[in-house]
Amino acid sequence: MTRMMKLALSLILVLAFVPVNAGATEGENSFSPNAFFAAEKGRIVPTPHPSGTPDFDIIILHVCSLGWDDLDAAGLRDTPFFRQFDYLFTNFNSVTGHSGPSVIRLLRGACGQQRHGDIYNPAPEGCYLHNMLTSAGFIPATLLNHNGKYGTFLDDISRLGGWKPAPMNVVELPAEEIFFDNSPIYDDFSTLDLWAHQRTATSPPTALYYNTISLHDGTHDADAEKWWKIKRENHYATAAVRLFKDLTRFMDTLERSGRKTVVILAGEHGMALRGDALEAAGDREIPLPRITRVPFAIRLINGQKRLPGGPMVVDAPVTHLAIGYILSRFADTSPFTGDEVIEQAVATVPLTPFVADNGEGLVVLEEGHYFLYDKNGKKTALETGDEPIH
Repeated sequence: MTRMMKLALSLILVLAFVPVNAGATEGENSFSPNAFFAAEKGRIVPTPHPSGTPDFDIIILHVCSLGWDDLDAAGLRDTPFFRQFDYLFTNFNSVTGHSGPSVIRLLRGACGQQRHGDIYNPAPEGCYLHNMLTSAGFIPATLLNHNGKYGTFLDDISRLGGWKPAPMNVVELPAEEIFFDNSPIYDDFSTLDLWAHQRTATSPPTALYYNTISLHDGTHDADAEKWWKIKRENHYATAAVRLFKDLTRFMDTLERSGRKTVVILAGEHGMALRGDALEAAGDREIPLPRITRVPFAIRLINGQKRLPGGPMVVDAPVTHLAIGYILSRFADTSPFTGDEVIEQAVATVPLTPFVADNGEGLVVLEEGHYFLYDKNGKKTALETGDEPIH
């Protein structure tokens, strides 16, 4: 990282960080939920005003059950997969431990963090990535490696997330895994490649939202015998390596196509592959940092040369607003016009202190320690075993 970028990030930490003690007075808890969410309500990314039609695509890879703690537990924290990205954010907070809320929050990423209950109500029109990218000349598209029928997933994408296009039909693909509701999960490369093969040199600029559940708890390989005897950690490690190979192969295909593409990868939430004294493995009801701290990475394909030695690592605290901000900057001025565009976008990315929310309470990082605030504002110290990131 250049001195200028280090300085810029330091300034942003001072100037743009929403303080966790906002609204508190002497003798009160140092964190005020009302003050935090009031401040977040006023945060909205700039509306892009590109000078012409974009000459690149945007692909958002939203990966269920991809958490840093899971990768640690599976021995994959240092996987070479992330080295092919240009920027890697290691302190991204997904806010929630569940898929639906995570999808809604990402697709509303043009605005600040909402209370859990508020994500089920309409948001201001400027909060939806669909609206922002459409106005900038991108054609939205949706792709899943599953049928999206479990729970209210499709509704979470289209109605609550405001991402309008129906998912592309992929039912002719063979199943690679079986979901816990006995529905098929398609392999990631074949699913993404099916979409890519429909693209031509004259296709309009597209913003693709892709959701994969290949790592979801309770899945098993379609051809696995006595799959119920396979340890969760072993299946997770196998599935993660396969996922990373599929995504790498897809990005290689994009590179060979010559088409300029921005790839955004983000975890939905962690899997809770291992537990602790507060919450058992597999449980995600309390949004602890080992569940909500997930990878967020950016790669420009067929643009600038990748940095030698791997991506630029950014450990500043961010959440979905950072994704919305970066996409807004890229939609306004193509990152393929020069390195300074992406450098400036990363250097000025809006930061957000760690506040995770499940509707029943908040998990907050303040003064180096994690605390749980219940609905009545009662504060309880949490011993999570996590090393806080400053």
